Amino acid sequence: MLHLAQSTNIVFVMPVEGMKNPGRLVFAGALAASLRDATRPSVILGQLNDQGPTIVGRISEVRRRGSIAWVTASWDLLAPYGTIVANVNHEIIVDGLLRDEGGLEVINLIVAEAGRIS
Repeated sequence: MLHLAQSTNIVFVMPVEGMKNPGRLVFAGALAASLRDATRPSVILGQLNDQGPTIVGRISEVRRRGSIAWVTASWDLLAPYGTIVANVNHEIIVDGLLRDEGGLEVINLIVAEAGRIS
């Protein structure tokens, strides 16, 4: 679990790597919304900057067996100047077809797991 120190700083969320558009933006938006629901101000960021903490997510691995996909997501918490201060990896099991289509169900499952970032 990534722990964000309690502050009023905006948390920037980069579009998720390893996904096709528009899924990568939808994914980042869902994660930012999840953070806002947890009372952490957050916005999607188009490119890295030095204004505050940034979460960079990527789908680092997808393994398939039949109709099942094991999706590994990796999250880095970056300090304002790009130094990685924390990293979390987690894996979820999803329907392979939904994952291939970038279905909202898969995004919701991964964001729910990522919601443990606090």
